[in-house]
Amino acid sequence: MANGDPTEDMLSTEASARLMGCSRPHVAMLIDAQVLAGGIKNERGERLVPLASVVRWVREFKNPSGDADYRKAGVAGGMYDIPDDVYAVHTLRDRRSR
Repeated sequence: MANGDPTEDMLSTEASARLMGCSRPHVAMLIDAQVLAGGIKNERGERLVPLASVVRWVREFKNPSGDADYRKAGVAGGMYDIPDDVYAVHTLRDRRSR
């Protein structure tokens, strides 16, 4: 599948999340953002990712204490592309409208 190797182990988002120590939606976001290389959607719309990509992510984004560095992963996935001042304006506006 990924990298043209049909024998490569492909994991579901659930299995990947267990190995990575994060949520299934976070894994889906990383696949969609192409942070986890080789991620695909199968014919049923399920996301799958190569085991090698999950292992690479764990090595890169786990800190010495064993906790995932979600900020670093979020930056890599483009989640922090919105400037702080723009975010702050919208957050304040949302709070005022409640």
